[in-house]
Amino acid sequence: MIREATFEGKYTHLWMKYKPVIIKLMVDAQQGPQTYQFQRHEFADLNNQKRTGYTFSLEVFENKKQNNPKSNLALDLLSIIRSSSKSEELTSAHKYLFQMDKNFVLEVKQVD
Repeated sequence: MIREATFEGKYTHLWMKYKPVIIKLMVDAQQGPQTYQFQRHEFADLNNQKRTGYTFSLEVFENKKQNNPKSNLALDLLSIIRSSSKSEELTSAHKYLFQMDKNFVLEVKQVD
């Protein structure tokens, strides 16, 4: 069942563009950590966050956040993850960790 999601955040359109990639990273994370290199300009064009940067750490289990990320970037990613029936299936069985570093590399790990 695909859940209806409200895509209101600043970054949701960007994450929506990469939703198939993110879901594939989650599937492949069953074999080990997966990474995807984003381009800085994709994020900077939406919001220039020189002060806070774009790094975040988000843990998801049962399509719910397990930590308290302060980043809108992470929360918008969570809204995209929640809109997928495949991610609902994956996160019902395992916890996932999504981390973005300062070089715009997203790492997806299955952590349990």
